[in-house]
Amino acid sequence: MNIRAGLLGGLLLASAPLMAQNLNKELPKNTPLVISANGKELSENIGLDKLTKLEMFKDADSTLQILFNSEESGIDLKANSHLFVEVVDSALTMGLVVPVTDAKTLEDALEGVFEVSDKVKGKKVFYDKEDEMFLILSKKSLRLVGFMPEKDSYYTARRENKELTYEQWEEQKADRLKVQRDKYIAYSLNKKNLGLKDETFDEVVKEDADLSLWVNVEKGYPQIQAFQANIIQDGYVSRSDRQYLEITTAIQERLLTYYKGSYNATWINFEEDEITLRSKQVSSEKLADLTEGVHTSVDPKLFNYIKGDDLLGVVALALDNKVLFKSTASLYRDLMSAVPEYGEKAVSVFDLLDIVVDEDAIGSLLKGDAILAVNDLREFEMTYTDFEMDENYNFTEVEKTKTEKLPVFTLAVNTSKDIQLVLNALKAFELIKEDKGYYRVENKEVGKLPLYLAFTKDMTLLFTNDEELVKNRLETGYQDLAVSKEQQQAILDNSIYMNFDANAIEETVKENFPLSNKDKEELEQMAVIEHVTLKGKMVSKTVFEYQGNIKLEEQNQSSLLTILEITDKLYRMSNPVMAAEAEDTEQIYIEEESTEEYEMEEAPAVEEEAEPAYED
Repeated sequence: MNIRAGLLGGLLLASAPLMAQNLNKELPKNTPLVISANGKELSENIGLDKLTKLEMFKDADSTLQILFNSEESGIDLKANSHLFVEVVDSALTMGLVVPVTDAKTLEDALEGVFEVSDKVKGKKVFYDKEDEMFLILSKKSLRLVGFMPEKDSYYTARRENKELTYEQWEEQKADRLKVQRDKYIAYSLNKKNLGLKDETFDEVVKEDADLSLWVNVEKGYPQIQAFQANIIQDGYVSRSDRQYLEITTAIQERLLTYYKGSYNATWINFEEDEITLRSKQVSSEKLADLTEGVHTSVDPKLFNYIKGDDLLGVVALALDNKVLFKSTASLYRDLMSAVPEYGEKAVSVFDLLDIVVDEDAIGSLLKGDAILAVNDLREFEMTYTDFEMDENYNFTEVEKTKTEKLPVFTLAVNTSKDIQLVLNALKAFELIKEDKGYYRVENKEVGKLPLYLAFTKDMTLLFTNDEELVKNRLETGYQDLAVSKEQQQAILDNSIYMNFDANAIEETVKENFPLSNKDKEELEQMAVIEHVTLKGKMVSKTVFEYQGNIKLEEQNQSSLLTILEITDKLYRMSNPVMAAEAEDTEQIYIEEESTEEYEMEEAPAVEEEAEPAYED
């Protein structure tokens, strides 16, 4: 489907709350992915009148204009809608199910735009040739379904038949497309293929959310295999390609045994001046047994080397590398054992590595917990190699020095004394040079950048460009200047943590870098975002949860509308014609409301028929 179909799907997807009628029976029973949308934001907090003023939707074609207007289209903007993805006969398909209040009104509107394909069992099928999209209309719902037709080219077809002309290939392609289209319409109309019944999906859509995402991992893997098989087609690929497909298919089938009952769920809410996200990954007991203990907590000693003053952003990760290494090795050993012909050899290699390699020693080199912090910009003197021409017109290498403003960063990693072995190896390969209590990263590849490695007395490895830290604070750290106790506690409570001060980043960029007018305008649009936070932790043996938050400046409107307006402004700025037209306006995204009424061309006169008997 092209951009037009994508816009259509996006608009309808954003148009129905989760509290109304259940359209599960219109969803494919084998779909592994469903995005469900709550239209409360659009119908109550945003309003179609505001949405249609956005430039990215304003120039929508007649189809979008019809479906935009719920009164003219007969679409129910107060009910549930779902976007789904599915692989059918190795073809990737994508669809949208929206509720209908007046099927006859919608039928009349669609007949003026789409080609009527068929009417089967009380359902009318429309076909959009341009987008390779079907619209299946019943009494209570409209199902939009698009599929990706086969991708074989004229050149690959010529390998099978060297006398094939381009015109003949076009005819064959059209015939194949029609067969595929008719087959998929039949599939979509067959009740046996519809009706999503999954307790985990029901649990997801019951949550109070404006937008929810459900992914059934167990269903998804077989469909990935089918789609991959469609990409690597028999007769058009080499023997090695087919062998690669056999290997990956075998591995995926074995991997599927680790994902029985696994699913992912995400809920997003658009509050006023705030966007919140909650997500959980539910794993199978088999995978949970394999990875139990991987997620841990950051060692508090790392905080001592993270400066809290002028902090722009911080990322923390806490994994037990010993458990991670062992579980990964065990998983790959099992997966490789499933590979045809090479399985036994692969297992033998893993058995040998198990004897030779000391997992505990490797896992203790870098224990797995680390913190990366980025602070305010600072001027750094850098040396680099340039080339100059002498009097004999020969180029010679010349070392030059320049001053640049760069962010101050520090990566603090929890290690053991064995890390000294790695540092010795880096010295032997002349990748680092020892200085007074620390190391400089200096080699021809990276030049003389202000980069340092340091190993503290409490077994913390520091990779940084903070000269003050490595020269004066290796013994004491930043102590009272370290990150706040509140942020330390948030990091300790989660095995994954990210926090970015968007306002501080924006001000830092504006103060320290020369910006074009366009850059300033784009930066100004993003300035509405104040903070971005994401954190995640294990809440049970099989469940890992994420919590996310995007805090916006006070706007007195829905955060979704704010984000759409920002996107619309950036969209206009990226278009030179629109940007030029906007120079004389104070607000580049709002224009006066059009007083012209939309008029749809009259369809050819036909004999009146009885009211269609739509199937419920």
